[in-house]
Amino acid sequence: MKLPKGTRLAIRQALEKTHSAPERKRILARTQRLYNAFIREAPAPGGMNLLRSQYYGGLSVFAFYEAMDRNVEPDVLQEILWRMLLGGGDIRKRTPIRFPFSGTRLQKLSYAVLGKYAAFANKRVDSGRWKNTWKFSVNPEGHENGISMPLRNCPVAAFAKKHGYEHLMPLFCGSDFKVAERYDALVSRYEETEHKRDAVMEQIDQIMIRRRKIERFIESVKDLPELIAEFDEALWAGLVDSMTVHSKDRIVFQLTCGMEMEG
Repeated sequence: MKLPKGTRLAIRQALEKTHSAPERKRILARTQRLYNAFIREAPAPGGMNLLRSQYYGGLSVFAFYEAMDRNVEPDVLQEILWRMLLGGGDIRKRTPIRFPFSGTRLQKLSYAVLGKYAAFANKRVDSGRWKNTWKFSVNPEGHENGISMPLRNCPVAAFAKKHGYEHLMPLFCGSDFKVAERYDALVSRYEETEHKRDAVMEQIDQIMIRRRKIERFIESVKDLPELIAEFDEALWAGLVDSMTVHSKDRIVFQLTCGMEMEG
């Protein structure tokens, strides 16, 4: 199965300024291979599954992240997610859609249709016939404005947990909110809040910083001789961030990679 069009376009646009054409081609080819492997592992149900494209879109972004050896800045992934959701377009250039909706016949008709589909889909999920898809309810809290469809049992989150991509999930939820804001929509989730998203975004930044520190640390030590005969000030500055003397018998060294050594 080919990568979703929006994801392919978004990756090309994201890499255009930082990677050469041959590099982009190589990354896209590896992303495609990983995407196919992910689909074989956890395919989404077809037929009447209206959320199938969102699931496969999520897998495609995970495949790109893996193809880049998990070394992608959060803002780059966020941009790719925005463009993926809009079929490759730029969310900042889309004109918001605004028209009378709340309290109209169109809103009532939308809820009626979505309610029937929710019952249909949830029954298949409960029976085990459908796997790797969401369950959802329609306006359970009785909102008067917009459309409310809380999603549960997120298969993208389950896949992320299995493969160690959990720290990326706030980016997915953030993309939902961003697109919803642009289109004056109401998005409600049971398991995610904006406050939690912001907190985990901070964690992502810290993880990326620590990764870079570890990479620099490895570069500093990989070519060292087995035995160092004399003190090297440059080596010390590159490996040790700080030193805490607790007593004459206990000194703790904080290494630049974040690890601690006691001597």
